[in-house]
Amino acid sequence: MQFESLSVRTEIAIPDFPSEWLPLTNLYDPDLPLFPILYFHALDPLLPENQRPTYRDRVFGFVQYLNLTPAGAVAGVVLNKDLSLPENEKYKAVVRQLVRERLGVNERISLSDLGGGLGGALASANGVIQELWHKIVAPAFGNVLPFGRCWDGVFGLARFIASFNSDGGRKGELIQTHYFCSAFGERVATGNTINVDFYLLPTFEELQDETNPLNIFPKFGNLLRAAKSFAGKYCDDVEIEGHTFSGFRMDKADVGSKLRTELVVALMSKEVEPARTALFENFNAFNRGPHRSIISLMMLYDLHRQGWTPEALSPSVCAKMYTHLKGTYQTPKVMQLYAQQCFGAKSALPIDNWVKTFIEWPLGFHLSNEASHSELFASSDVLGKLERLIWVAAQGRKVHSSSCAEILWCIRYGGPEKELRGANPLACKICLPQIRSVCPAFAAISALPVRFNKRSAAGFTIFTSDRKDKTAVNQRFLHVEGEGIYDEYSPRDRPGGFLAYPQSHPANPMTVANFIETY
Repeated sequence: MQFESLSVRTEIAIPDFPSEWLPLTNLYDPDLPLFPILYFHALDPLLPENQRPTYRDRVFGFVQYLNLTPAGAVAGVVLNKDLSLPENEKYKAVVRQLVRERLGVNERISLSDLGGGLGGALASANGVIQELWHKIVAPAFGNVLPFGRCWDGVFGLARFIASFNSDGGRKGELIQTHYFCSAFGERVATGNTINVDFYLLPTFEELQDETNPLNIFPKFGNLLRAAKSFAGKYCDDVEIEGHTFSGFRMDKADVGSKLRTELVVALMSKEVEPARTALFENFNAFNRGPHRSIISLMMLYDLHRQGWTPEALSPSVCAKMYTHLKGTYQTPKVMQLYAQQCFGAKSALPIDNWVKTFIEWPLGFHLSNEASHSELFASSDVLGKLERLIWVAAQGRKVHSSSCAEILWCIRYGGPEKELRGANPLACKICLPQIRSVCPAFAAISALPVRFNKRSAAGFTIFTSDRKDKTAVNQRFLHVEGEGIYDEYSPRDRPGGFLAYPQSHPANPMTVANFIETY
């Protein structure tokens, strides 16, 4: 007995797919042309409870193409079941649902999800969120953003573990995902001129069934058992409001104070077959990154034993994951990214450098200790949706998109040593007034003093092109420093955004607001 081949083609109409989303929809990567990304796998919806699924009790496949039409879009799907047959009628709604989920249509984000939805520490940011939506999302993305179960819960697990400290960016992450799938998935035959490398992994329900030895997924079953053994030997449990997470303990592993590659290899070498092969393949799949391989084992084990439920993460649990899991070698960013992208967890907020910077500038909230994490997550129960706006805004600013051309300078670096630019007189001056007028980060500095060519302990100092001659006219601004920031790039990015120095204004110092009005 073997899995059915991928030999059936069908088309599914997606009438509510915005044409603006087409650039966001990645079916393949150019370096992995045979590896479909929009993968799905579900069990027979009428399978009796407690009946172990067989090779045939499932539907699986991928989105092969997506064509825009006057009525939305049509998704071309390759799968194992002929949906025109009466016995497969039960799969029609399942496949349609899965395809829509992979495209982010079912739970897409609108402004009503975010507008006015921030309270507490972020209440002052509602205005700037609304203006950023109108500036970026409305014209560039059809006034909605994709959200929900955009990745399969098992395929996506490898995908997002690979994102941890990956040197190769998205491409490197997908290469690691491909390796994992080829190492632990079951190769499925193809037919009807379909030519792809398709590796079937268990469904998330099968992953969570501790009574199922996964005999039809032998390589994945071996990895799960190896993960369970590894966690039992080298991990302790960390409890957070009813959720249980594994924490890798260096003292238990006896590997010293630093997780070095050779020490992790030594731990794996101690195991017997087939666990040893499974552990080394897991290690190889994640580009021989010792930390990623251990994250994989802990997450697999915890999800297998249902230690935590990705779709049920509350704001409080999400906050505590960032503080209570320190020192465990778990990574809350990856775990919450996985929960957000694979399960549509609305409270999950994957905090990377871009997100943290955006929260501080322009949202005006400084994230540091446990109390600040609690404040942040208490401010909204839809931070997972807010992160999607942050992501498109940050990416737009990063690549100089026209949608972000005159805004969000504060989230860029300010100098060649990667100094923080932040909210400062120069960056805020060249930001669009409709954004600046509702920006909490600007409001926080608007009354601070600005001096020229003379450093001060408080406020900002702006240096001009002829700092030694205070009477010289038509000077340029060179850079600004103070309040923990440095910015020499804003006057270079938009040299026409400033009047020449000096202008007629009150005696030095002036406030940031005065500076923007004057220059």
